Amino acid sequence: MVSGCWPSSSWGVLVLAYDLELFGGLVHTDFGFAVSWGAFPVLTSAYAQTSTITWSAAVLALAAALLSAAQRNLSNPVRMIRRRVTSVEGEIRFADGTVRPIDRDFLIVPSERALRSLAIAMIALSVAFVLVRRVH
Repeated sequence: MVSGCWPSSSWGVLVLAYDLELFGGLVHTDFGFAVSWGAFPVLTSAYAQTSTITWSAAVLALAAALLSAAQRNLSNPVRMIRRRVTSVEGEIRFADGTVRPIDRDFLIVPSERALRSLAIAMIALSVAFVLVRRVH
């Protein structure tokens, strides 16, 4: 049981390092986020269940890191606009002469829709994993 303790205590260190920006903020980067909140939980869960890291767990950890990176890349600009931008002005002029104004919603809504889709996709993927384990 002692070997199973390292994953949860290590994750606690990562949470603190991320929130407090320890180690010079290394964990509080896009890469640090992807590893800490994507890959690391997958690897520690796999290890806690099997006492080993399989290739399938490593690939799943990579997928989780990439999904976390996608979430971070979509959410960072939206968070910046919501927290720090007081106004947005501009327009897009198309080749046919039409003009589309650029406003706050133009910048935020597509990313929010993509983030919502990612969240729903993760729920669907989780349900699929449960069904595979129960049916097969």
